Amino acid sequence: MAKGIKQMKASLKSVDCIIEIHDARIPLSGRNPVFQETLDVRPHLLVLNKMDLADVSDKKDLLEKLAKKGVKNVLFTDCLKQRDDSVIKVVPTVVELIESSPRFSRCENTNYCLMVIGVPNVGKSSFINSLRRTFLKKGRASRVGGEPGITKAVLTKIQVCGRPIMHLLDTPGVLPPKIESVETGMKLALCGTILDHLVGEDIIADYLLYSLNRLEKFSYVEKYDLEQPSDDIHFVLKRIAVKLRKTQRVKAITGFGNITVTVPNYTAAAYDFIRAFRKVLADANFPASSICACGPTEIRADGLGIPLLLEAILRLMPLDTYVTSPAAVMELVDSDKIRGLAVPVWDEYKQLLSQAGSQSSLELVERFAFYERAKKAFAVVATGESALYGNLILKKGVIPAGQQ
Repeated sequence: MAKGIKQMKASLKSVDCIIEIHDARIPLSGRNPVFQETLDVRPHLLVLNKMDLADVSDKKDLLEKLAKKGVKNVLFTDCLKQRDDSVIKVVPTVVELIESSPRFSRCENTNYCLMVIGVPNVGKSSFINSLRRTFLKKGRASRVGGEPGITKAVLTKIQVCGRPIMHLLDTPGVLPPKIESVETGMKLALCGTILDHLVGEDIIADYLLYSLNRLEKFSYVEKYDLEQPSDDIHFVLKRIAVKLRKTQRVKAITGFGNITVTVPNYTAAAYDFIRAFRKVLADANFPASSICACGPTEIRADGLGIPLLLEAILRLMPLDTYVTSPAAVMELVDSDKIRGLAVPVWDEYKQLLSQAGSQSSLELVERFAFYERAKKAFAVVATGESALYGNLILKKGVIPAGQQ
């Protein structure tokens, strides 16, 4: 930690603004106090990332609590989305912060340099890549991953905007030297800031179950076919292991000789339980493994949104031009129709399909009919897409001669 902070302090002379990235699921816990103590000499913007995974229904109350802690400049983002309106606000917000503060020796320099900081695995590199995708229309410059420690050192400048010219410094995640409480430590572990094996998958799963029950979030009951909520983690993990066939055969010594028995793989079950939370444990999750048990090949693309994958797929796979619509989505259930639920991700699909040459509208398929159609698919790509009604079925067309 000391080495990382020392590197950051050494780079402060060329930095105009500090952008701190933190997990929106734990907005008031786990931030490194050393950042405020050593790097607070520059304008500061707090970006609460992964808001698609968080309950941020009461933003006003949250912003008031952060203001009491001296944090006045806050943005909420979801950097895995192909287009996030909050990311668009970053550049004008940063420019306003910089211009309202003295720049001293850099006052005549019209280029801006920002430093991105945060604890591990909160999406710093994803944030940089999202800015590049939004303002430069370019691909990623920083490697990303679903575990802490992807960025190892302070990197060279990465340009993220052309007007004005703006560069970012990506930095390694730095945990606080002393975690304030066991509760805070468990929250950090649950959000993937601390490597799972350092805490123990079973312990993290136990804390997750406790938290879901305390908040009355019982979607896990339906997901894992439980009869009712339970506070017994061993019982829950056993049911998960049986449902997902995460079992192992071991030899047991008995009075009648050695026999082979099948026992639940609790570690694998705990990992799936934790991963489901990190991917959003909600009704929007498509039952990929269950559908693929009926025939289709399961392809894992965890952590990637469907618009990003759709754009890549359409570059290689032609759509069927002999059907009314080559793309189908799941129709809203009656209760969602009544409350007028909007599905903005469909607009992204339509735009990408149009760019690929398809002018057909999206076909709406009743929920259970959609599941039945998916069972006949060649493959199901399980993604990290969290948008409601984000599932999409594509029908492949023919490749014209000469383009093969």
